[in-house]
Amino acid sequence: MRARYWTLTMAVVLGISATAHAQPAGPQAPPADVHAQAEEQFRQARMAMNEQRYAQAVNLLRASQAAEFGRGKLLNIAVCEEALGQLVLALDHYEMVAAQLPDTDERASVVASKIAALRPRIPTLQILVNGAAPGRSLTIDGQEVPASVFAAGMRLDPGAHSIDIVEAGCHRDVILTERQHEQLNLKVTSVAPFPMPEPDPEPPATAPVPDPAPPRSEPAAGSSLGGSWTPSVGLGVMGLASLGTGTVFGILALSKQNESDASCDVFKGTTYCDPRGADLRASSRSFAPISTLTIALGASLLGMAVWKFVDTARSRSKAARVTTRLAVAPGSVLVVGSW
Repeated sequence: MRARYWTLTMAVVLGISATAHAQPAGPQAPPADVHAQAEEQFRQARMAMNEQRYAQAVNLLRASQAAEFGRGKLLNIAVCEEALGQLVLALDHYEMVAAQLPDTDERASVVASKIAALRPRIPTLQILVNGAAPGRSLTIDGQEVPASVFAAGMRLDPGAHSIDIVEAGCHRDVILTERQHEQLNLKVTSVAPFPMPEPDPEPPATAPVPDPAPPRSEPAAGSSLGGSWTPSVGLGVMGLASLGTGTVFGILALSKQNESDASCDVFKGTTYCDPRGADLRASSRSFAPISTLTIALGASLLGMAVWKFVDTARSRSKAARVTTRLAVAPGSVLVVGSW
């Protein structure tokens, strides 16, 4: 019965969309070679759908849609996604098609019935941390999602999902079925601090013994009185190098993000990207944290370099002073000097 339902649905969708696909999409037609390639991809996708090879069909349809936009293609993409169990994407694409179709279009009733039947099938997941809305971002299946979205309840495809709060070391696996509305309560406990070691007992007091005249200490090789400048210089060089590296990665992240804008569209607050745009945005997201970390590290190293420079200068200034003191020993008085 289900196979017959899909056959009838696709016959309606493909038959209607083939007619619409032949119509011009807008005032600016694509080049002839691009149009021909998009038509061939659409033809191959229809053949794959007739044979229920939906994974291959949806890839061909997305490539054809990226080359030459068509509402019929988008409708067929939604049909493939629904057959593959990608219910959230399918509903979004059905709603996009419905918003673009006039009431007189014979496809409008087909799309409306698909939306009405699909909405209640999509499961939702609400996540609470210690009985309240989570105060940090979560990751689901490796993708970061704002905590506010999970606290309100998020639509997910049926199947297994992995939930993580990385900072708290919390992990949970869930399996959702169609029409399921699940609430997940995560109990996160703070990590107990390490105990501080008890201080060693002070040794018993003893009577002071006069010190003999201390030998004159020689400055270390390669430095003058009071220490070397080498540590502060080394820290400064490493800090500048880290800042330079962070700047390069930041430029790369911005460049990838700007380049992806040409391959992505925003509809109803949701960004949809073709495969190239998705790859560019993934690269931008991977470069951004590297830039932030290396710039922070560079700033820390430069701060340490300045502190070390000031400390070395203070030590050298103290070492250059000349001091004298008296030392009383049995039968003698010693005058001890240092400079």
